Amino acid sequence: YVIIDSPPGITPDVESIIKCCGEVIVVTTPDIPSATAAAKIVHLARENNTTVSGILLNRVENAFYELSRKEVESITENRILGIVPEDAAVPESIGMRIPVTLFKPNSLASQRLRQVAANLTSQRLYEEHKGILERVIEFLQGLIPKI
Repeated sequence: YVIIDSPPGITPDVESIIKCCGEVIVVTTPDIPSATAAAKIVHLARENNTTVSGILLNRVENAFYELSRKEVESITENRILGIVPEDAAVPESIGMRIPVTLFKPNSLASQRLRQVAANLTSQRLYEEHKGILERVIEFLQGLIPKI
């Protein structure tokens, strides 16, 4: 798999990307302008015989003004593959130029991105669970001021 984070809307770059891909996942935020732009990209992909595997909802806050999952599915005529919440770890990772899944692997955004990737590749996701001793040590380390 190759993942390309393209600019929003239909630009010559986006058109070129779609023409070169056999399959795409469209990423959008749960607002009307973004979902409408995503629907246009879905239409462009279909015109170019590019499979649209689904929609990834990004930066979801569950605010009253956001479109619901069903509304985004209706606008884009595609199923939602996953929902990635708004997460402060993402802009931090961008500032550090490190993917969020490596920068803060336990952040909610990282967990959701790994789950979507596992679902797409039909792999079972095994989360590493910390034992009681490791959690106690982390708690105690959190009490010690950092110098």
